[in-house]
Amino acid sequence: MQIMRRVGATAAEGFKKLYHGFDGVFRRGKEVIIAEAKYLGSDEVFSLSHLGSTQHGVQMSRGWIVEVARRLAKKGQEIGNFIRVLAEGFSPNLKKILVITRETGKSSGVSRAVLEIFDEIFEVDLLGNILRQYTR
Repeated sequence: MQIMRRVGATAAEGFKKLYHGFDGVFRRGKEVIIAEAKYLGSDEVFSLSHLGSTQHGVQMSRGWIVEVARRLAKKGQEIGNFIRVLAEGFSPNLKKILVITRETGKSSGVSRAVLEIFDEIFEVDLLGNILRQYTR
């Protein structure tokens, strides 16, 4: 995710993406960032229905993060234990970023419920240009 470099984040050492897991894990100073990437081909508002719903909660909820982190640790990825501890302790150093790629090249907005889940949200065009940025 090229946008992560532009916001001063670097890939977390040792992270390997799992199927049904985090799209990316990054570091920015003391922060650990979990990144989720979504692609929308239409002009609709991005809402909770665009995030997966699992037995551990909606994608990017604390319960879901703890479960994915547990699976990472079980696969031998130490970053998983670190993320789990941060999530269980509600650490302010654990950040969640959403990158929405808009095929249309136009910002169409994000629902209030989604804004409450993520610390930062970027709507970008197909070239990675920022169309709109939201910060909590």
